[in-house]
Amino acid sequence: MQWVVANAEEYNIVSVNKSLGYISAFTEHYSDDNYYFRELKQLKYKNIIVCAAAGNDYDNNGKLGLSYPACDPSVISVGAVSDGEYSEAPGCKLYKDSILPFSQRSDYLSILAPGGYKITADGHTKNGTSQATPMVAGLAVSAQQIANEYLGRSLTVDEFESLLQSTGKEPYDSATLRVDSSDPLEEDRVANTNKKYRRVDAYKLMKAIYAMKENEPSKPDLAPYAPTGWAGSLVLSTSSDDKTNATTFTSDTLYSHFAFQTTDKQ
Repeated sequence: MQWVVANAEEYNIVSVNKSLGYISAFTEHYSDDNYYFRELKQLKYKNIIVCAAAGNDYDNNGKLGLSYPACDPSVISVGAVSDGEYSEAPGCKLYKDSILPFSQRSDYLSILAPGGYKITADGHTKNGTSQATPMVAGLAVSAQQIANEYLGRSLTVDEFESLLQSTGKEPYDSATLRVDSSDPLEEDRVANTNKKYRRVDAYKLMKAIYAMKENEPSKPDLAPYAPTGWAGSLVLSTSSDDKTNATTFTSDTLYSHFAFQTTDKQ
């Protein structure tokens, strides 16, 4: 994290992914001075969006709360939802946008993203909030590109979080979830909170950023959007030794990856 702070301008770093955390369930925002507190605060000041996995221990302990560093107030915390009509999981029957049993949750959870049983990278299929988190971290790169091109500035971290939540779909964490009355009830093996959370909707998020500029069309067609001349770096960190590598993505590349999250184009 110190490397990111020191090299943010040189590499135009706009987003950091933290698919890691130590097992715990902090019920409110918590900053640990022994870890990344200062660096996370510095990155937020620079409008660099840090996304961290909420944790995967809810089905083991049933405790509300987030792992660290997801619980830090400078971080976008990411939980996981199912990404198919039914996701196969031992002893479960889950619908699209069902909160996955392992995903930690809390009243201050920032956002949910697909992290189910069909996420494949480098030949390995995995599930977890660690798989959901880079979807949001990658989306942050695209969001900042649009903001810089159309608003002439970067979004603040708070603005990005607010847009994620205001444009996201509302999954309902309830054992009575079903697609229609003829479907069987959801079975997820855990105590449900009976609360609504927010699942990222990339298309609506982009429309909301576009609409922030005065006098722009209220319903822009983003499908043919193909920006040029700008790229941001997304730093991926996926293990406790915190080795970092800056990977450059362009917005058109990210757009293709997030197309599956488009829901309502009305």
